Amino acid sequence: MSPQAGFVAAIVTCATVASATTTTITIFSPSNNRNTSFVVYTPPNYATNPSRHYPLVISLHGIGGTASGRANQVVPTLDAAITAGTVQPMIYLFPDGQTDSFWGDAFDGHKQVYSNVINEILPYVEANYRTIADRDHRAMEGFSMGGFGAAMYAAKHTAQFSAVVEYGGALSKWTDLMTFNAPVASSMYNNVEANFVPYSLWDQTGLHANELRTSVDYKMIVGDADPQQTSNQRFRDYLLSLNIDPHYQVLPGVAHLGDDYYQEGSGLKFLDNHFASVPEPAAAGTLSAATMVAIANLRARRRTGRPDSHHQHA
Repeated sequence: MSPQAGFVAAIVTCATVASATTTTITIFSPSNNRNTSFVVYTPPNYATNPSRHYPLVISLHGIGGTASGRANQVVPTLDAAITAGTVQPMIYLFPDGQTDSFWGDAFDGHKQVYSNVINEILPYVEANYRTIADRDHRAMEGFSMGGFGAAMYAAKHTAQFSAVVEYGGALSKWTDLMTFNAPVASSMYNNVEANFVPYSLWDQTGLHANELRTSVDYKMIVGDADPQQTSNQRFRDYLLSLNIDPHYQVLPGVAHLGDDYYQEGSGLKFLDNHFASVPEPAAAGTLSAATMVAIANLRARRRTGRPDSHHQHA
């Protein structure tokens, strides 16, 4: 793949299993003024079917995690499901959250994670991989701190992302961050709430509630053995107060483990159903008006409160 304008040549390391490929890519990050790395998963037959384009999911790791660690949590289950034909092929992007950023930009510029993901990595991947580059085929997901980041990015960028899944999210308000992650509040935001607001899940959700309500498919998943269940219940209730259906699901016996959440499969199936409900751009013109209306109605029912039978509300 050739680098696009504005990027230095990428350093690429690949691991291939059964024709699916997991690639670690290093590019220069202007916002961080240094090289940064991320991981891209391409599904089986990607290389041998050059005319096909795929949905893109950005998957964010938890605090203390890495891009490769998140890929290790996700790829075995994802690849097995695609190979078995139970979900459609997708491209996955695993960015680096620089350990404990809560996926924001630091007040003094020393850790620019939000800018790296949205303004640098995402454009690079869509320029160099065969994604279906529209919002209907682009989604966010994440675990723990990554659940916070995924939901925050989806709220800030409803014009870019049409679905979000958060697993066991660390869904902190400012007071929670100050209490439970004081080093993050200090290093990222200088203990000043105003520095946090642009990357606050709660503030950004409130600001963009109408767009989330009408145009984003939302799913929250939390285990009943996860200490984050209380914060997830609190955020679920906030979404409901905004008339946003969180498709809230409680998993019996699941603790705060990213592998267990993803292996259970509900989040992956949710995204597969979401992508299946919209046509690829090239095929859209061949659909009848009635079919297009049916697709719109299907997505509207999922957003406005006709919960699936497996949803459990605590």
